[in-house]
Amino acid sequence: LLPVYTDEIGWRLQLRAGIDGGVDRMLSDICGANTIAAPPWFMMPVRHVTGWLNTTFADPLYVRLTGVAFALGWAFLLRALIARIAADTRQRDILTALIFGLLGMGVLPIMLTMSRPDQVILLTMTAALLMATVAARKGSEAPPRRRDRLWPLLIALLGIIAISSHLKGILIAPLVLVCIALAGKG
Repeated sequence: LLPVYTDEIGWRLQLRAGIDGGVDRMLSDICGANTIAAPPWFMMPVRHVTGWLNTTFADPLYVRLTGVAFALGWAFLLRALIARIAADTRQRDILTALIFGLLGMGVLPIMLTMSRPDQVILLTMTAALLMATVAARKGSEAPPRRRDRLWPLLIALLGIIAISSHLKGILIAPLVLVCIALAGKG
């Protein structure tokens, strides 16, 4: 899971060219808080954070470190999700080998060229699934407590972050709604 984001590095360097006085000064067609076509208001909080990160940490080294951090974070979330849904140790080991094996065979090359919004969407989707499984298991084991009502709100916040990262985050809205319903059963 050691990604090399050549397209992402090129994108950030092109974005940075306008700030540094480069030849292609702001000719890139990018979406964000610093473009002519401003995103909808609900996307702005995440856009301001990513805009600040892109200008503050524009060096290719930071872009690669960010990519590695996202990949490791996602692997951790995926491993935790597998541990939650597996019935026993044997099933957990089989699911881990199967899922990470499939990622290494075919999905990983796609992930290597994933852009920043796709990384955020993947992380929020996996975290929403993990939270839903945690909340559903807690809800079935004991009577609901007051803080158990926070799970659906946290999952909704993850959905908002995914949509705020990029409008294609709307594609995981059905998943977020199912996770909210599953977490809210307690």
